[in-house]
Amino acid sequence: MALTARSFSRLALLCFKLCHCQELTLYGDTECTAVSSADFQSWDVDDAGCATVTSESGTRYIQFACVDKGILQIAYPEAGCKGPVQEKLAKPWKWWLAMADGECIFDHLEEAYLKFSAPPPASLRSRVGDCDVHFATEKFEYRDAECTDMIGEVQELNYASSGCLDVTGTGAEEGGRSYRVGTKFLCQGGHLMHQSYVDYIYCSGESYRTSTHTWAWFQAYAKGQCVRDLHSRLYFKLTNEMPAEWTTAVQECKDARVGELQPFGDASCKGETNASGVREWKDVDDEGCITVVQSDFSHPIYKQRFRCDESGDEKKIVLEKFAGNSCKSAGVFMTPMSSYSISLSSWHEFQSGECVEGFDGAGDFVQLVGLTGNDHAKVFVGTLACDPSWIQPTKTGINEVGSLLQNSLSGSDSDSSEDPEIPQDGKAIAVDSTPGTALSVSIALAASLSSAEGVDPAVAFCSSSHSFFSGITSIPIIAWLEALGALLGIPAEPVSPCVVHVGAVE
Repeated sequence: MALTARSFSRLALLCFKLCHCQELTLYGDTECTAVSSADFQSWDVDDAGCATVTSESGTRYIQFACVDKGILQIAYPEAGCKGPVQEKLAKPWKWWLAMADGECIFDHLEEAYLKFSAPPPASLRSRVGDCDVHFATEKFEYRDAECTDMIGEVQELNYASSGCLDVTGTGAEEGGRSYRVGTKFLCQGGHLMHQSYVDYIYCSGESYRTSTHTWAWFQAYAKGQCVRDLHSRLYFKLTNEMPAEWTTAVQECKDARVGELQPFGDASCKGETNASGVREWKDVDDEGCITVVQSDFSHPIYKQRFRCDESGDEKKIVLEKFAGNSCKSAGVFMTPMSSYSISLSSWHEFQSGECVEGFDGAGDFVQLVGLTGNDHAKVFVGTLACDPSWIQPTKTGINEVGSLLQNSLSGSDSDSSEDPEIPQDGKAIAVDSTPGTALSVSIALAASLSSAEGVDPAVAFCSSSHSFFSGITSIPIIAWLEALGALLGIPAEPVSPCVVHVGAVE
């Protein structure tokens, strides 16, 4: 026979007459009208606040207490809440107030809403007293990326000390149980880390869990926007913005990136970006190997590179991802953990910062933002062979460059006292430079050509094979590079020798 609210009420009345107890029933709705389980609990609370809880699964002895300005549910092995403590469970303050007042409240441990048949006796609060609990913000858990389908209360957050956040909550983050832990956001080596500690006052000792996040994720989280939790794989948001003092320790991570890949749901990339899906490019080495950080549980930090694939009928760009901390092993590029192909047309749009279809699962549409100068050139140096329009020079202008440099190298027909003429219609300059150069002027200048008014797009290719031009410090060549910089409005800086290899562009 199906159980109804009316039959439960009769059972509750019988229970009350026999043992002066209250019935705690589990419900499936926020109003506590639809009974979800026949395994109701009877609570008999004595004058000392010890509750004898009886259900089909057995009998427990529970007492609530105020500890460090928080609520603990303490379980004992003997009646009267005696004997060694069996278990301590931290409970959110709002959960305690609602439960003790006999209101309907969600409980993650029971995975249901619960409510007493009548408000429990005041003695249940005997060890809680006037517990001074305050929290700065709350975090709620949701099933969807828009944070519209709420599951229940997750956390109450307060600032403890030294950047440590005192967190009390229930939910999937700690395996469905209620908990009280300390968490701290900090910036380490340019990476934004989120660490969890048993110590909820000082966050001392060894962290038992560490997560890596992007600045975009943290910024959205701190502003009370919907973001994804890496451990529960659900979504959450704060009820209000984080106080400014909570974010002070991580400000140095704000600009610790050279560019980022932003995901969008629309083809114009004009809508709101998904902060949880942003991928930050932290640095780029001289061979185009990029350090990528994403808010992801399995691979929060990885390496990747773009290269030209000429093996098929049509050339294409390939994005290769590497699980380790390098793209190479023993000087050789490793086998990537995954790779993605990009058409040349999409590639041109992507590297120019236009909105393109997502190619590696980052989003339906993506846009590269923030990448400039030398980093821009180093990222795309391995892809030039795939695009003849970028690496094949026009005959007019580039020949003048070749002639100029040949004269510079031979020392004939050149006047180092005059600035050499810079051609306006050359589309490519191939360059050999000293390996390990921190800032190769030729790369930085050529990468900047695409944004210089009246100058055609150009790319400089600095290879590591420089033996032929090793040691050359010809003043006219350096003067030519400085003149190119002046044309683009880039101040001259001392650099390693970097010369145009005329034969490479013939």
